[in-house]
Amino acid sequence: MSDKIKFYDVNLDYIDFLKKFESKVPDIKYETREKFVSGVLFEINEMKYYAPVSSFKNKQKTNYVIKIGDYPVGSIRFSFMFPVPDSELKLKDFSTEKADYRNLVNSELRFINKYRDAIRKKAFEVYNLTKNKKIDLYTRNCCDFELLETKCKEYIEIQNNALMDLTNEEIETAMELAYKQTEDNTNNISFEFEDYIVNNPFYNNETMEELSLEEAIEIYGKENVEHFIVSIIEEQSNKHGGRSL
Repeated sequence: MSDKIKFYDVNLDYIDFLKKFESKVPDIKYETREKFVSGVLFEINEMKYYAPVSSFKNKQKTNYVIKIGDYPVGSIRFSFMFPVPDSELKLKDFSTEKADYRNLVNSELRFINKYRDAIRKKAFEVYNLTKNKKIDLYTRNCCDFELLETKCKEYIEIQNNALMDLTNEEIETAMELAYKQTEDNTNNISFEFEDYIVNNPFYNNETMEELSLEEAIEIYGKENVEHFIVSIIEEQSNKHGGRSL
């Protein structure tokens, strides 16, 4: 990988999601400024890895010390690296920072890219030694990379399945109304029964069973489910004079 390493901000929602399962994922939000990450360090299992840049200056087996001249000024902490989807990254902007700090991070970035091959090599070594679980130092101090990759995939799936800007309450209420209307139409065998069932993504036409949100998306597609829920919201809004269900 010959591309230059860059500094990025990571979406705080994604960090919070990962920290529910792996407490070693670094905190990003601080009182003075938010911590940023460096990468791409390497790509594996269709995952791109990034590591936090820290003011920690002591050399360890799981970090790479950043120097300006002969003086250590920080380090890249491979023990706390984690996979990040492209959608959750934003190139770090230092334009509003004071000149001294901008000069510092620019010097750090120049150093990192001067030694980027060595940095990437060490990052991948830490990754492999941790996943192999043969050395206690790594398994004890490093993130569970296998777990984080699983949770990264889950997060991507959740985001892909997210329905526009709908709240959970709106989705759940719309589903309840859909279930009730299906039941009513089935019992009454009304003129609108056939058309309603065909267009209701929460009803399986073949098995005559109600579907969950995930099942509806899988069978009928995200756009059709979105359209159906929005149509129910609009119908209720017209009845009650507002979007709220």
